[in-house]
Amino acid sequence: MHELQRQAYLHALGIDSYISRGQLPGAAVTRRIAVVRRGGQSSAASLAPVVDAGPEATAAPRAVLPDFDFETSPAPARRDVAASPAAAGASRAIRLRFVTIVCGGYLWLEDLADRALASQQLGLVHGMAQALAVAAGDVAESAVAGRPEAAQFDWPMHNNRQLDNSEQAARAGLSAFIGRRVDQHACRGLIVLGAACEPWVVPSDHSVPVVVTLSTAEMLADPERKADAWRDLVTLVARH
Repeated sequence: MHELQRQAYLHALGIDSYISRGQLPGAAVTRRIAVVRRGGQSSAASLAPVVDAGPEATAAPRAVLPDFDFETSPAPARRDVAASPAAAGASRAIRLRFVTIVCGGYLWLEDLADRALASQQLGLVHGMAQALAVAAGDVAESAVAGRPEAAQFDWPMHNNRQLDNSEQAARAGLSAFIGRRVDQHACRGLIVLGAACEPWVVPSDHSVPVVVTLSTAEMLADPERKADAWRDLVTLVARH
C-alpha cells in the first residue's frame, strides 16, 4: 500500500499514527524508536539501521530478513506486469520491486518480484563480494566486504494517475536510482543478478562496468550454477 493511501485510511479511522509491532514480510522498513525497559535493557538492540537512499527506497536490514523459500524460488512470483518490459502493454500497470545491495565496492541489483529479500541471498552476495576481492588480490577489501547495505526500489512510487507511471518513466526512475547509489558509495561496477533485471538496465546509462549473471535465487536453488556465475563475475577483476 502506498504511504499516501495508508495515511488517508488512518485519518478516516481517526488514528494519528500506526507502527507495526514487528517487521512485516515485503513491507517497507519502519524507523523504530528504542524502548527502554526496566533494568536498562533496550529493545532496539536487535534492529538494524535504516539506509537512507532516497524517498523511493526502503532498507532491508539483516536482522529481520526471512529465510530463503526453496519450494517457491526461483519460480517467478505472481505479478501485475509481464517479465519483459517489451511485453507489457500500454494499458497495463508497470510494477517493479528491485533491491540494490552495496557490497565489496560493487552495486548488486536483483528483482524481488513478490518475495522478500532472504538472509541467504544477502549472505551469498557477501560471499561473492569477498571472492571478488580475493581474486583481485585485495585481501584488506575482502575483510571489510561484510557490511552489505540494501535499499529497495518500488515502482510506481505513487498512485496518482495524473502523473507519468509509464514504462519509460519506470526505466528512467530505476536508472536514476542506480546512478545515485553508485555515486553515493563510489561503486566500481554494477552486477545485474538475473534475467528479470536485465531488460530494465541499459549499460550505456551508467559510468561503471555492467555484468549480468544468474540471480541469487537461482544459485541458491541449484548451487552447482554458482560456477557459471563466477565465470561472469571474474571478468570484473580483469577490468581493474
